[in-house]
Amino acid sequence: MICGASVMENAEIRHRTFGTVMLAFIWTVAVGGLFLWNNRLAESYSNQTARLDAINAFNKDQSLRVWSANHGGVYMLAEGDVRPSPYLEHLPERDVVTESGRLLTLVNPATMLRQIMDEYAELYGVQGRLVSTTPLNPENEADAWEEKAIEAFEGGAREYAEITVENGVEHYRLIRPMVANKRCLKCHAIQGYEVGDVLGGVGITVPMAPYHERLQQILGGNALSHGLTWLLGVIGLTAWHMRGIRGIRERQAARDKLADAYSGLEQLVQERTRELQGAKKDAEQANEAKSQFLASMSHELRTPLNAIIGFSDFLKLDIDKTLTTAQKGYIDDIHFSGTHLHGLINEILELAKIESGEMQLDIDVVDPRLAIANAIVANTPMLNKKRIALQDRSGERPQPRVMADQKRLTQIFINLVSNAIKYNDTGGVLTISSEAGADGRWRFAVTDTGPGIPEDRQDELFKPFHRLSNDQDKTEGTGIGLTIVKDLVELMDGTIGFASQVGEGTTFWFELPLAEAGAQNPRTSPSMTG
Repeated sequence: MICGASVMENAEIRHRTFGTVMLAFIWTVAVGGLFLWNNRLAESYSNQTARLDAINAFNKDQSLRVWSANHGGVYMLAEGDVRPSPYLEHLPERDVVTESGRLLTLVNPATMLRQIMDEYAELYGVQGRLVSTTPLNPENEADAWEEKAIEAFEGGAREYAEITVENGVEHYRLIRPMVANKRCLKCHAIQGYEVGDVLGGVGITVPMAPYHERLQQILGGNALSHGLTWLLGVIGLTAWHMRGIRGIRERQAARDKLADAYSGLEQLVQERTRELQGAKKDAEQANEAKSQFLASMSHELRTPLNAIIGFSDFLKLDIDKTLTTAQKGYIDDIHFSGTHLHGLINEILELAKIESGEMQLDIDVVDPRLAIANAIVANTPMLNKKRIALQDRSGERPQPRVMADQKRLTQIFINLVSNAIKYNDTGGVLTISSEAGADGRWRFAVTDTGPGIPEDRQDELFKPFHRLSNDQDKTEGTGIGLTIVKDLVELMDGTIGFASQVGEGTTFWFELPLAEAGAQNPRTSPSMTG
């Protein structure tokens, strides 16, 4: 007997160890994949930031060039690095002398912008260039990369940009075409240009080093945060595994003691029974602690849960036909438990999203008949299981359109119908109806013939995690469905309430604003019942 018990205990420990190792592997793959994906997004963001900075610098240079061109250039005192330009000798008023005898010379837009670009590069490291393949000033001669860009502009391109490496240093280079207008021909007409011709391009060169430094900081932060997340998950799995092993051994010890008690006195049997009850209570407390841990880790658990569900779906295919009946049963249990837990976590996260104000609704003119039909289809299996008769009276009168989010309206009906089924008597009746409400609203109601809600507990109805069933262990759900329904109705500028009579049943109703007369037909949203 002892030998058989030891074999059973070892088998349970092996199965639990295998499950823990598989969960740890899935957790590692999930966190590692998320880490790589976030790093890729960070690299993309770094490059995009460099591009935006280049565009901002370009817009600054472009505005200066357009201003100068619109004013025909500017006259500046001919001293220092401002000298009469030999490339503007064809202009009769290139140089003027003031009454005080000071010489002023015309500085064309290209020269002015080049000097500003050089000053900006010394201050901020971002270099701008005004270039052409046939410049008036040789200093504006395009390099090989810029020549390719100008050739592309002549073919119709509007922008040319890429990351280049020069002398081992990366730069983000961007250039856009410079097209001749009437004011440009003041200087460039002698070159044969006409309005609309591509004179060249305005380019920006941004060094990538500062962005790479910031990227390395982000990547380091990603490594630390994902490493801590992975470690926390592994610690949780380890604690869960050790608690489970301890529970297996405690249960096995209790079974051994119970077996020995069969050969003793009845008093000894009663003592051993009390020990078993104590062990059961410990196991239930441990299970409750695990549930609290999973709830607090809902955000972190949803990603590995998706992986668990996906892997269990794959294992259920049994491609190699090597699974035993017991193993298939274990896989079915894993898949069912994972799917159920995933649904509960989603409800908790949705409630948190509503309470944090992050819920976004697409309010539009909608036809409520589609939402009602989808809710009926989604709950048909539950209706059949409890043999509940459905009476849809919402179509007995013309159904006006209301202002709502089609998807969330469907969710409201699904939750209310599901709730009416859960708390209804087997073989009962469920009725859906609608009628005109007050102040330009339309009222919808879902009525059941269940036991009703005692008056002293009605104030708990819309509170999260409160279930009013007398037998809560047999009633599915988390107790937050009605809370979500109330929040969604109020987010759509609606009101919700209920009326209940003990022994007769309960009616939940809500009202939504009617759509204005002459509004367009509602958009058809995808069904939530598929």
